[in-house]
Amino acid sequence: MAKENVFIQDISYTQGSSGSPLFYKNKIVGLYRGKKLKNGKLTPFFRLIDLDTYQEIKSVVSKL
Repeated sequence: MAKENVFIQDISYTQGSSGSPLFYKNKIVGLYRGKKLKNGKLTPFFRLIDLDTYQEIKSVVSKL
């Protein structure tokens, strides 16, 4: 299943490269994917992390 990108309104996300984490209440909830024009304005967009992706990341990190 293809994951959709999510636009975040009213966010000042100016740093980071593709793949940088998006935090909410000290938890990673998404990954920064870049900026696109939306309504004539450059808007950051993210790919939200679902439970399967979270488990995969947790598994990889636990092996480090």
